[in-house]
Amino acid sequence: MSSEPASATPAYEGIDSRGTDLGRILGLSDGVFAFSMTLLVISLALPAVGTRHGSLVDFLSNDRGPLVAYALGFFVVAAWWSGHHRIFSAIRRYDQVLLQLNNLFLLLVSITPFTLAIVFEYGPTTLWTFDDSAREAIILFAAMQAAVGAVLLGIWRHATDGRRLVDPSLPDAWIRFAEVETGLRVLVFGVSIAVAFVNPLLAEFVWFGVILSRRRTRPPAPPATPVDS
Repeated sequence: MSSEPASATPAYEGIDSRGTDLGRILGLSDGVFAFSMTLLVISLALPAVGTRHGSLVDFLSNDRGPLVAYALGFFVVAAWWSGHHRIFSAIRRYDQVLLQLNNLFLLLVSITPFTLAIVFEYGPTTLWTFDDSAREAIILFAAMQAAVGAVLLGIWRHATDGRRLVDPSLPDAWIRFAEVETGLRVLVFGVSIAVAFVNPLLAEFVWFGVILSRRRTRPPAPPATPVDS
């Protein structure tokens, strides 16, 4: 009789929440991301325009805020997908802690359309919007996104601590790069919370730092030989 643990055999892969087949984890994750990115557009309201010629164009020209917020929200979620994809491309195994952290991460991602809808409804419309509702809407969205990044960073640190769930030969430079990239995004949303107390609309512009941070960070050169799986 083989002494190999059940979690390592194909027939019982994952029965004790440990294993190497990441297919179902990644499939669920991609599905949640796709659904969340699709739900973002539902928060956009159809214009209530009359029959005057050019009224629809006028509406779209004068009410660009929700469209800009939607585009920004889409790219923010896409940035989290990119970070999740990068991290899991280096993870070779999973355990119970990784599963639970990933579930928490997906929970926070799936809430993004709701928090963005609150920004659509109550967020600032001009630089001179200083009411509490606008400020609270911005802070709620930023705090939730900072939490998304913090959990993703927790996934990576759990996986790389002692090379627990990654290949032992994974370069240190790759580990540090993923930490810095994710940490910068958390920092961007943290800064936007502080800015929201001064000017809520300016805080929204700070969120573009999530997109810009991707251009400011570059992955290190790949190892000379591929990392074995």
